[in-house]
Amino acid sequence: MTRVFFTRLIVATLIAMAIAAAIATRPAAAEALLKRDVTVIGDYVTLGDLYDGAGPLAGTPVFQAPDPGVEGELPVDQAVEAARLAGLPLVYPSFATVRVMRPAATIDEAVMEALVREAAALRVAARPDDVAVTFETMLEAIAADASAAAPAVLVSFALQTQTGRFSARVAVDVGTTSRTVDLTGTAVETITLPVVSRPLAKGAILSSSDVVMERIDRRRVPRGVMTDLSQAVGMAARRPLRAGDTLLPTDLDAPRLVARNELVTIIFRRPGLTLSARGRALADGASGALVGVLNEQSKRVVQGIVTAPGVVEVTTGASRIASVGVLTQ
Repeated sequence: MTRVFFTRLIVATLIAMAIAAAIATRPAAAEALLKRDVTVIGDYVTLGDLYDGAGPLAGTPVFQAPDPGVEGELPVDQAVEAARLAGLPLVYPSFATVRVMRPAATIDEAVMEALVREAAALRVAARPDDVAVTFETMLEAIAADASAAAPAVLVSFALQTQTGRFSARVAVDVGTTSRTVDLTGTAVETITLPVVSRPLAKGAILSSSDVVMERIDRRRVPRGVMTDLSQAVGMAARRPLRAGDTLLPTDLDAPRLVARNELVTIIFRRPGLTLSARGRALADGASGALVGVLNEQSKRVVQGIVTAPGVVEVTTGASRIASVGVLTQ
């Protein structure tokens, strides 16, 4: 934002006195050169800001600085007059204006959030990173004095720990004055947990895209909830799950690879030999479960371990397998 700078830069009585004191106590510098572009830190523009070679007079304030974040133009005649009053010899420049800019520290919603998070974390004895802050209204960015040790300071803070509601006031250093901002919203301690990302039907097997890690208000977390994503991925839902649900161990089960009365493949393995036959499972079975299987040919029941969808590996000896009705070898 550019403004006509000379309308804002007035040589005040206090500054004139400082110039007079500088003339009386310091030797004048020689052949000072006016800068075309000036960056100012602080509330005043000094001769050292304006001129190269200002020497002992460099710290002499001559104009009020623009507001933080504001860029303006200073007529050269005014810069020259300020140098003349201070007794600073100079080379008259060939350009007409000096661009003066005062950098700003941007105090935006992220800065405000960090201040509130730190204060809330102290109140609830939590880590700041574990506190989630939500403001009731959108916050506009404020250009603060970049030279200030603390451009924004939290001057008051109140938190209702049961509801998480807070009220706060922040003082922002905008140069010669301070601007206050009142904040309201919620600040709650959170914990990162696996959360269902989309609705899932009973029996659905959870993939890595079905469960995501999210921060949840600690007050809403039931006891015994799952904390590790690996505990959920690959498991089957024992009930319909909604998006946003946290997970308890009782919500999931190992996925069923064999269903009762389902036709399955019975496999026996030993070194150099693999036998297989058709059978009918007598019970549901997840991976690693022991189930009974009725051989369709021999009508004998054998026990086996579920190793894959529709596959049961028999655990009995070779002599019994030989009588199950071998289909392949």
